[in-house]
Amino acid sequence: FIESRVAKDDPVLDIGAYASEVPLILHRLGYQRVAAVDLNPDIVKMPHAGAIDYRVGDFLHAPFPDRSFAAVTAISVIEHGFSGDALAAEVARLLKPGGFFIASFDYWPEKISTDGQDIFGMSWTIFSRSEVEDFLSVARGVGLEPEGELAFSAQERPVSCFGREYTFGWLVLARR
Repeated sequence: FIESRVAKDDPVLDIGAYASEVPLILHRLGYQRVAAVDLNPDIVKMPHAGAIDYRVGDFLHAPFPDRSFAAVTAISVIEHGFSGDALAAEVARLLKPGGFFIASFDYWPEKISTDGQDIFGMSWTIFSRSEVEDFLSVARGVGLEPEGELAFSAQERPVSCFGREYTFGWLVLARR
């Protein structure tokens, strides 16, 4: 998606990026302005640190100016300590008009409880259809619109973690 929509000299940010392959892949594809942010202080030790702008920080208060990025990615990140209002507002702040937010997340159409189960010291959400729809409503309120059609069905549960079985969902939101 990024290769078909984002120029190689446009800035791209990966949030929750410690151990993420996204900045590395983008760098290898020739993207020249790749940035990454994570709470883990070891992020600055990630490969290609001279070429990729790795920063320690909270992606809900990212250390970058307004409208800095053509794309923001979040791969298996937003389900940890989820705050839909804060996430949507920060992504909208970071994206240039016409930019994209690309996210994957733990998902199952019906609610799977994760009460009492923290991961990385944060709450954990396996998003249900209604929770995704709620987030989309919040995102629309700050100018982020779904790119393409949304499909909410799922038949297989290929992921098993902490006694829960689910799949991954993903979405692309465009900054209008």
